[in-house]
Amino acid sequence: MIDLHAHLLPGLDDGARSWEEAVEMAQTAVESGIDTVAATCHANLPGRESAELVRVYRRQLEQFRELLTKERIPLQLIEGMEIKSGWVNAAGTLAIGYK
Repeated sequence: MIDLHAHLLPGLDDGARSWEEAVEMAQTAVESGIDTVAATCHANLPGRESAELVRVYRRQLEQFRELLTKERIPLQLIEGMEIKSGWVNAAGTLAIGYK
């Protein structure tokens, strides 16, 4: 099973607040039958410089992969970003039926 939207990486947005919480979230995902997660973060918020965000994101993603290996948590992490469109994100717009 793949989770396409999980804010696992700490300090990037409103997701995990620490590496410990991120590990707990990853363990819960595995226990729930998830084997792959798109570790997402908000990509285009005002005041964020995109190129720097991508560098920080990829650095943290690699660090988290190493941590999961060390903790023996069998969860594959793939890259993902949550793109906001106006005041409502695209997934939310589709989910509630706005056009």
